[in-house]
Amino acid sequence: MFNIDNAITNNENLFKLNEETGRAEFKYKDDLQAEYNALYSNLFPNLNLDPSTPQGQIITAEIQSDLATISNIEAVLNAFFFGGSGTFLDLWAWNTFRVVRKAGVASTATVTITGVPSTEVPAGFTITDGTQNYTIVTPVTIGALGSVDAIFQATEISTHVASAGSITDFVTIVDGVETVTNADAATAAILRESDDSLLGRCYTFGATATNSSFRSILANVGQVSGVSKIAGAENYTGAPKVFGGVELPDHSIAIVVQGGEDADIAAVIQNSRATGCDMLGNTTVTVMDAGVEYVYSFFRPVSVPLKMRVEVIVNTATPTNYETVIKENLTAFVGDLAINTVITQPSIAKWLYRNINGLEISDVTFSKVGDALGYAPVSLSLIDIASITSLDIEVVAV
Repeated sequence: MFNIDNAITNNENLFKLNEETGRAEFKYKDDLQAEYNALYSNLFPNLNLDPSTPQGQIITAEIQSDLATISNIEAVLNAFFFGGSGTFLDLWAWNTFRVVRKAGVASTATVTITGVPSTEVPAGFTITDGTQNYTIVTPVTIGALGSVDAIFQATEISTHVASAGSITDFVTIVDGVETVTNADAATAAILRESDDSLLGRCYTFGATATNSSFRSILANVGQVSGVSKIAGAENYTGAPKVFGGVELPDHSIAIVVQGGEDADIAAVIQNSRATGCDMLGNTTVTVMDAGVEYVYSFFRPVSVPLKMRVEVIVNTATPTNYETVIKENLTAFVGDLAINTVITQPSIAKWLYRNINGLEISDVTFSKVGDALGYAPVSLSLIDIASITSLDIEVVAV
């Protein structure tokens, strides 16, 4: 009893590092109830400390007050040593690295509008798939053939993705507009950058200072709105060199970027490094500077489709939606993978066990689409990124 007092008396650390979260935590939260009960019992022997009694309610209120204070102390402590979270992390990231948390980017969809030729479709024109509203990005005019394609953006940022052919209903009415539909599924929204992602970006790429170093280029590209993943390599030697299966000529760089607008990425590269080095890529952007054309190149990642098979031991305790749960978790696992990474079977199994409760999984195998399922690691090249669809995830009851 009185573990907190003993720790203070013995000059022991009251905090511990949670290795899973990477955060400092107060050691004795679970002891607060016992400490208060012991204190009141010593002061008032035989006192009924049931939570329903007035004295029990006083103890509960005191514990809640203490936990709130402890939470604030933890926030300050983690902000000082580990960047903290929320607003503390934003301040730490800015003051240390000049990095700013990226806002979310709403889903967009290409919609075909049909109606009377020459009808102007104004800003604010809004349509819906029944779940989420979409508003036109740039006003358009219906062409002579009675149709026009336009980009619509979701009015809020969410995980919902409109399927092909689902955006067909009007929220606002424009005379002359008869139908709307999206031939393809909408793009997925990019959610507001999480604490873990922001902290990882700071640690991985450092400051956004434009000091011409390759790392600073990556840091600045990572700050571009809509960019979700980046990777790359630099060959500063005088001879060709292979990085992740891609050969870079001497004095060259290769930047791999998922998300963001081409022009924004090229502008950041231009501002981060003087021209002169060779730039590899499957995407090129011409930037004008003082009347001179400069071509900037970078890679958009190449998708490497995966397939997986999960064997589940089904019993009376197995939830009925186990197949859906597994597929959703494996899709999230692949979506979380970095560009140019090595994917292992143990990492997949660990992800499932960490994120799924109540399922007994007997085996997990995987491979690239077209290869035989197995346990061998899959190594992605410098410009590769893994992808998977639910059709390529097989869940088998054994």
